[in-house]
Amino acid sequence: MITMLYYYNLKRIIEKLPQQATKSSDLSDDNVFNAATFPDLGRFYTQNLLKKDKYKLHYKIESDKFNEFLFECSQTFKKQANPEQLIYIYGFINHYYLKKNVDEYLSARISRKKQYDYLTNMLDFYYTKINDSYDLSKKTIYHKFPNGFNYTESMDDLIHNPLIKVFSFFGSNEYFTKAMKHKKTYYKSFTKKNIFKKISFKFYDIIFNHKGKPKAKFYSYKNKVDTKILNLQNKPYLVDDKTYNYSFKQIMEKSYVEAYDVIKKLNNFFFFDDDKEYRKYFNIKKDQKI
Repeated sequence: MITMLYYYNLKRIIEKLPQQATKSSDLSDDNVFNAATFPDLGRFYTQNLLKKDKYKLHYKIESDKFNEFLFECSQTFKKQANPEQLIYIYGFINHYYLKKNVDEYLSARISRKKQYDYLTNMLDFYYTKINDSYDLSKKTIYHKFPNGFNYTESMDDLIHNPLIKVFSFFGSNEYFTKAMKHKKTYYKSFTKKNIFKKISFKFYDIIFNHKGKPKAKFYSYKNKVDTKILNLQNKPYLVDDKTYNYSFKQIMEKSYVEAYDVIKKLNNFFFFDDDKEYRKYFNIKKDQKI
């Protein structure tokens, strides 16, 4: 998971937004982290060794129904005008575009030895070290954001009805409250490098870890970075038979621009009742009531 990248990208977006869009929001680092990683919360619903999550809401939210879900969230906010919810809408948008671009970029770099979680942890470690001089192999994300693991009433109010309308899911509060407890435990106890954890994680993967669950051996951050993953020399690579030569820095920039552009469209609708770009983005006809 690109946990810290979600945080850094959202923080950058918020810093550029006009004051009107953020003046009533809690912009503490802990709350920005909570908002940036909110869309990943469903990944932590089950920590059972064998049991799978039959709901998989994080996959559903990231699917081709994302815009439908985002539209319903935006309608909830427009009607309630709860300023606490706005940063979480920004978080969903930031998460969607960053994950989409990073996944595409990494698809050309995944191998048997360098799996997805291995590569994303490497990127997280690198950017956290560069931005904050913070070593994720020695200190945990929980230690950095001790108050960034709260599932609040305003969060549930934002997504409860959208989850019902789009995915026919009614149990948001119970599901995500449980997931948040597991998420807190994960970032507090599982990600710091430790030889005993390494051994126990290895046995877990061999004995218990069935197909479809993240490998425990990738829970801990390593303090090594293969700079080839950054593509600093803009070497060409193939994705679905198309050639690209983006560096990872350019992927971050692309994601930032795309997310910021969508957020501006929503803010114009929220604060100025300018629905032209909002309608265009969600493909809503001019005579259709919103």
